[in-house]
Amino acid sequence: IHSYNRALPLSATSENDRFSTMLSNLRRIARPGSSLFLISDSRGASQERAREHLFELAKHTQLTAVACADPLESELPRAGTYAVTNGNERSELYTGDRQLRREYRHRLQQHRELLRSALLRLGIPLLLASTDQPPFTVLKNYYGDKRR
Repeated sequence: IHSYNRALPLSATSENDRFSTMLSNLRRIARPGSSLFLISDSRGASQERAREHLFELAKHTQLTAVACADPLESELPRAGTYAVTNGNERSELYTGDRQLRREYRHRLQQHRELLRSALLRLGIPLLLASTDQPPFTVLKNYYGDKRR
């Protein structure tokens, strides 16, 4: 794995448009009146095209967004140099810089707040899911336990 990781190019690419493309495809197949659960890490949701697709989907479907996050993503790893890859490209990240760590936390919080406010304006509920919790717990907390 180490050798393969080292063989990947170090150059960074521009932000991809996978989230918008997925929403575009969803708009083509979703029928009006459908109840949809959009389960995603929500990266790319702040792009203009993605917001337009969400707006159109929300007009004709009952859309619920479930933003997934891993607790490991909420903080940079301890100080050191790490290889980071998307499977095609490789980069190195030094996490010992205190300013970088503060900026990382700030951007993560900013991303969450922008997502929440954008979805709220569209009337789309946002559920937060963590990879360290069972998925049923998220839905149960939102919808309540009807068995009582």
